[in-house]
Amino acid sequence: MIGVHFEKNSNSNALDAVGIEIEIIKKNNITIIESNTNRRYRVQDYNSTTNFCTAVPFEDEDSIPLLKDPQESDQRYKDLLMSEVFELKNTWFLYNKKINSVLVILPQEILNRYDMVAKSLQPPVFDMGKYPTDSKFIDIFDEITYKMAQYYFSVF
Repeated sequence: MIGVHFEKNSNSNALDAVGIEIEIIKKNNITIIESNTNRRYRVQDYNSTTNFCTAVPFEDEDSIPLLKDPQESDQRYKDLLMSEVFELKNTWFLYNKKINSVLVILPQEILNRYDMVAKSLQPPVFDMGKYPTDSKFIDIFDEITYKMAQYYFSVF
């Protein structure tokens, strides 16, 4: 299955949207959506009645060298960066789920220390609407990855 976010959640923005291959798994009455591949697809045709689309494989361009120029507009890399933020968000939630299941076996003293450090850090913000509209997407992406790395490496 391909998961695609249409800009402004509007079906009229389906054409040329880029999505990722996802799996939907039902486990213990909980629906889990995850991606285990980095393959991406561009929507060529979308039927909002059936929710099916025609999609073709999409190859990403390496945007980082092109974005080194301060005059470069990163609008054409928005799809790539948005999908990467989506993947980071999935990684974040998976990490928290796994770490919470592991923490229960640790002694209380270590748990207290973990809580103290974890609560002192600001978690990453994945909602793009919370950032200034004039920010470059690459700067937002860098901030999210920095906060994730800071959190991961500070906690343990």
